[in-house]
Amino acid sequence: MVLRNMMLFLSTVILHFGLSLATERPIIGIVTEEVSSKAQVDARSMIAASYVKAVEQAGARAVPIFINKTASYYRHILDAINGVVLPGGAVSFNSSGGYADVGRIIMEYTKEVNSNGDIFPVLGVCLGFELLLYLEVESYSILDNCNSSNVALPLVFKNKYQRSKLYYRAPTEVIEILSTLPVTYNQHRKCVTEQLLAQHNLTDTWHVLTTSYDVNRKEFISSIEHRGLPVAGIQFHPEKNAFEWNPTERIVHSHKAVVSARHFYDWLVGEARKNNHYFKNPTKETEALIYNYSPTFVDKGAGYFEQVYYFQ
Repeated sequence: MVLRNMMLFLSTVILHFGLSLATERPIIGIVTEEVSSKAQVDARSMIAASYVKAVEQAGARAVPIFINKTASYYRHILDAINGVVLPGGAVSFNSSGGYADVGRIIMEYTKEVNSNGDIFPVLGVCLGFELLLYLEVESYSILDNCNSSNVALPLVFKNKYQRSKLYYRAPTEVIEILSTLPVTYNQHRKCVTEQLLAQHNLTDTWHVLTTSYDVNRKEFISSIEHRGLPVAGIQFHPEKNAFEWNPTERIVHSHKAVVSARHFYDWLVGEARKNNHYFKNPTKETEALIYNYSPTFVDKGAGYFEQVYYFQ
């Protein structure tokens, strides 16, 4: 009993101070999404390579999580990885078996394992941010219109952000950059406001950490986290500051922008290190890694991305 109580105490201390190192080999799953017909490629799903690079920059390896798979596939892959990115994009949440359905499975899994004492983090980026809140109400009514296409914005930090899971370990320099400089790249026409969050009775479940203002001075939520789960959503694209270079996009590539952008994927990977999920079969791990696929150079000065992974 004494040993058990000591272990529980040590576990509490480790989790509180973020010192848990259940794995030194974190693997992050990145959800694929439907390919736009405009892409004119023979592929069933895709991932922008910048998400993979951001995960790797933070010290993890990446695994694609494919859409339109079986329940057993998702259970197996989630039991074997340490966290998930729900990436940005422009797909419908109503497509059967697609991006949104996979996100729903992931969130159900996340609630299940975290309620059992596991720590399994999820980071939703732009469309992924919107999906996290859409899944709470299963309705597009949680989204409003915003004019935040191709614009870099600063963050307005809310009260008690310092106590949040997402920002409590953020260096002072990072907070100063994010709050004083327009470095977060936004590329969205939909958004979630604090008013909509309250109307859908979600303020007790989700903690608004920052807001931003679109070009018409409309305030929208730019970062948020679940109050009980290691789940965070950001409406902007931190993976773009270091890895996307289209000159028509107003992405800030300064040293300060890149340093501050790293925080978000560093946070995800840091949380992912706190669980000991792993592939029981090393061959299956090797087969699942993104290294088995080659990115395609697609930008050439005219697209949203430099490189994209396309999957059959």
